[in-house]
Amino acid sequence: QFNAAAFFMDYQDLQVQSATTAGILTSNAAEAETQGIEMDFVYAATGNLVLMGNYTYLDAEFQSGSSFAGADISGNTLPFAPENTYSLSTAYDLSVGEGTLSLFTAYNWRDDFSYQADNAPNLTEESYGLWNAKLTYYPASEAWDVALGVDNINDEEYSTWRQDVGLGLGANTARGMPRLMKVRFNAYF
Repeated sequence: QFNAAAFFMDYQDLQVQSATTAGILTSNAAEAETQGIEMDFVYAATGNLVLMGNYTYLDAEFQSGSSFAGADISGNTLPFAPENTYSLSTAYDLSVGEGTLSLFTAYNWRDDFSYQADNAPNLTEESYGLWNAKLTYYPASEAWDVALGVDNINDEEYSTWRQDVGLGLGANTARGMPRLMKVRFNAYF
């Protein structure tokens, strides 16, 4: 299965937020346009193996006359708008005794992006990719299952939030989850 879509959005009177020592301020950034394409696929290679993926290209810019906190931001990229993102994943099921051992793994990647409309360098997240995997055993009875998972296998360092309210970036950055191993057991009644 393959799907694709193209899109275009024209914003008038777009509002953006900024963090300051006085609090969160909302201001009118005027005009912006976003356009791009999205594609995804699901391929059942065998009865036990499924491959999946998606890709997005995004061109999201403030247009002429746009301003942010009194500064001209025409031509800047909208916040939280990476130009390229993609993910690839695999699901594989293997019969083990009378149960099923299921492996799922996914890699998600995104381009760099800014957290704020002025595209300040200290508020820009560099591109990064996260790799996760999970191995689950399902018995034939389906009364329970057990799973071992690892998130951020490659222990990628990234932020989930950045703000500079004039007090320094270090106190206003939230680091993303480091490598995390987990075991889960479910019982069904």
